[in-house]
Amino acid sequence: ATGVSRTTDISVTFNKAVNPDILGRIDDKDADVTVNYITNTVTMRPTSPLDPLTVYPFIIQVRDLSGNLMASPYP
Repeated sequence: ATGVSRTTDISVTFNKAVNPDILGRIDDKDADVTVNYITNTVTMRPTSPLDPLTVYPFIIQVRDLSGNLMASPYP
């Protein structure tokens, strides 16, 4: 996308609560991860600005509170 901030948040909302033990990376960039347990939303924010004109794949795979891993990463 064009016109997107290089430090924008990426959020994913799940249909049930997720385990808080999540490490965040956006391609090769570290990210801070927060979990909103009311909305079951995981948000990743790059710890440094992403490079301009670069495509970054975003993949996330989490466990629920029972320890079950998602069947496959999202997206």
